[in-house]
Amino acid sequence: MSVTKVGLISILIAVLLLNSFTTLIIPAHAAISIELEEFRWNRFPISVYVEMNQWSILDYAPAIREGLDNWLKAIWNYTNAYDGQSLAMISYTYYVKDINSTGNPDVIISFAPYEMSGKAVGLTTYKYDDTAHEPITPIIINITTHSATETDIFVKNVAMHEFGHALGVGHASSPNTENGPELMYYASSKSGIIFPSTLDVYALTQIYQGHFGQTTQLPSSVPYVMLPEGAIPPTRMPQWQTYLQQYVPPIAVVAIFLLLSLTVVAYVTRRKTDASRSPPIPPPPPTDSNSALRAPELQIDNVKTRFSKATSAKTLDFRPKRAEVGLW
Repeated sequence: MSVTKVGLISILIAVLLLNSFTTLIIPAHAAISIELEEFRWNRFPISVYVEMNQWSILDYAPAIREGLDNWLKAIWNYTNAYDGQSLAMISYTYYVKDINSTGNPDVIISFAPYEMSGKAVGLTTYKYDDTAHEPITPIIINITTHSATETDIFVKNVAMHEFGHALGVGHASSPNTENGPELMYYASSKSGIIFPSTLDVYALTQIYQGHFGQTTQLPSSVPYVMLPEGAIPPTRMPQWQTYLQQYVPPIAVVAIFLLLSLTVVAYVTRRKTDASRSPPIPPPPPTDSNSALRAPELQIDNVKTRFSKATSAKTLDFRPKRAEVGLW
């Protein structure tokens, strides 16, 4: 009996320890998930156009830009902390009506005076290519401002949430992270300080690994927190521009050197060719004394011949003539 009791007690202790150990190794956010949309962007920067209207105020434009910058900060922080290098290329350009403009924006953000269907304060409308999994632009984001009475923080938070949808991130299942509210929760904070979370950015990494139209969970090695720290990363140049900056200067130097070398070779070759084609130098005049004297005699004979022909044709009168002077 005592052996049996000891055995039962040992088994019970082992089960309790196993349960405790399991609790320690399974993080609290293991059951938290987030949806992935059916598309991703393959062309950057994304051009964002804010269409100011009668239901907006000027302060909304910088507030929206701050919200979009928070996405870049979060991506930058996640990239540096958890090696999500696949997101380093994400960037955007910002345009505001009556300030600067773009012909074909990728994302248009506009304002509405009232709440939309289901009392939504933000709505993102998009289409995508089923085969390429790319968005068909423009994606339209509408933000209600209750006739321009909402605060800058309200507009910033709604724009930040909707821009997450425009990037391809769906809704998260949890309303809170370990250090604040979850941005991509369907009813996230409208007036508090909020940033994209590690779960939100991890969802982007999964989209760029080809996982579309499903849900995903944060790895146990990554804490479930907001990502408020950091600065906006520098814009990453396209790969072809990187190649140009890396290889064009040395290639240009080599090309210039070759061009100069060919020019010198062509010049030297031409000089040699011209020298070979020039007429030969005439020989010096003869040194025979008899030959040197014949030429003047021949010239004198020619003069005598021409003079005799002229005098034979006409008799010359060399007598002086008398001058006649007329009188008036």
